[in-house]
This record gives sequence, structure tokens and C-alpha cells, in this order.
Amino acid sequence: MLRRMGVLVLVLAGTLVFTGHAVAAPDLGVPIGGFFTTPSGASGFVGGRFTLEGFSERDGELVAFGAVSYGLCVPNVDPKNCLANETQRIELPVASLSATCTELQLVLGPVDVAAPPSLPGFILHFDQVSLAVSPESGPAANLLCALAHRLEGGGAAGRLAPMLNQLVRLLDP
Repeated sequence: MLRRMGVLVLVLAGTLVFTGHAVAAPDLGVPIGGFFTTPSGASGFVGGRFTLEGFSERDGELVAFGAVSYGLCVPNVDPKNCLANETQRIELPVASLSATCTELQLVLGPVDVAAPPSLPGFILHFDQVSLAVSPESGPAANLLCALAHRLEGGGAAGRLAPMLNQLVRLLDP
């Protein structure tokens, strides 16, 4: 009996030590909303969550890409009866980007996109969203500080996308 309690104490102590040192990665998701229009011109609300996966350059502009999971709801209809729940990949223009050695601030969107083939003819409009990321110490924080210095020097989109992608990879759990 005493031996079992000793093993239990060791297991619990190991768990406490492990969880005490674990650091949660910053969340790379943000609520997103807007509206949709149907081929017949009807409209309704679209709301969900955008999860940042990376960055690229399109026509000389920096864009953020990722997955958006959303629901389409007609006004005055119970949300349980929404038209559809979908997930699709989208690109959001980076409206603004700022960084310090402790925080990355992004403003993404707005953007209009075609809905997936399961909703032919639907157009989705996603409003602008803000995302702030504050990594703990370590490689991500060091990279963020380097990014802040590059931004101070007027870094162009093509030079920023690789650094931002590396930061996303370091932050992704």
C-alpha cells in the first residue's frame, strides 16, 4: 500500500513538473464575420473563425492565408437552422502590420471570395479582423524582434513573408 502511494506521488509530481514548464503557443485564430449574397440576391450573415497558416506576396502586396470555418445564417432564422457550415482556404490582404520585440499586430482584410462548390454562386464578404501575437521567450521572440527591426528599416512584402512564415511555423503547436 505504501509503495503504491509512493508511485502515485511520483506520477503526480512528474505531471506537475511537466505542466508547470509547458508554455501554451499563442493562438493564431481569430473570430471573423461578414455577410453573404446568393445568386438570387438574398443575403445573410456569415460568421466563424480564421486560422492563420502563413503569408505570401500577391501582385506586390503581402497577404495572409489560412482556413476559415464559418456558418451562413439567414436573418431571423434560428442559428441551428443555418444554411451551411463550411471550411475553406482564403487569402486576406494584410491591411497593416506592426511589430515590437514583444508583440506582432496584424490587421487583415476585408475580402470578398466565392463560396466553395457546395454553395454555387454564393459570394462571401469577410470584414477586417485584427490579430495580436505575443510569443514567450525563445526563438519566436527572437525572430519577432528581428522582424520589428526589419519593419523599422521599411521591409518590403517579399522580404517580410519568409520571416513571417518562419514565425508562424515556430508558433504553430
